Amino acid sequence: VFQTTKRESSHDDSAWSVVWTADDRIVSGSIDETVKVWKPIGDIESKPPTLEFWDLYKDHFLGVVSMSASADGKHCVVSSLDGRLRVWDLEAKSLLRPTIDPGPVEAWTVCFHPEGRLFATGSQLGHVNVFSTTGTGEKPEARLDAPHGKFVMAVAYSPDGRLLAA
Repeated sequence: VFQTTKRESSHDDSAWSVVWTADDRIVSGSIDETVKVWKPIGDIESKPPTLEFWDLYKDHFLGVVSMSASADGKHCVVSSLDGRLRVWDLEAKSLLRPTIDPGPVEAWTVCFHPEGRLFATGSQLGHVNVFSTTGTGEKPEARLDAPHGKFVMAVAYSPDGRLLAA
């Protein structure tokens, strides 16, 4: 049974996505066009921790819709309603690669590969695109089409990274 232990006022508008990284940072993305990074301070086991504001990324337009953190917690891929993808290096506090603009409605949902070198996106047009975290271009490494061109609302890699579900 879960209970609310702490409430924080994090964004000026609704948060549409939140991820907890492997190194205990909380990354939240909002329709207010921001991505914020928080670090819990205190003993999580015995009392509610305080969330220390750690960083802010404002390079998103029209709101953040989906995020995924790499397994090591060092990177976070973010998709926005503007259709662009940004891969943030959370330690360097900068973009890991140039912003990707795959086209309108091509990046609704995102998911990191377990090894952290690739990430997949799902689109409103029924495409699943796979991008490299180290690439510099906007073209995906691979593209798969969903049957009947249906909206791809979620993507997930298997734990070993050999399979991709959409």
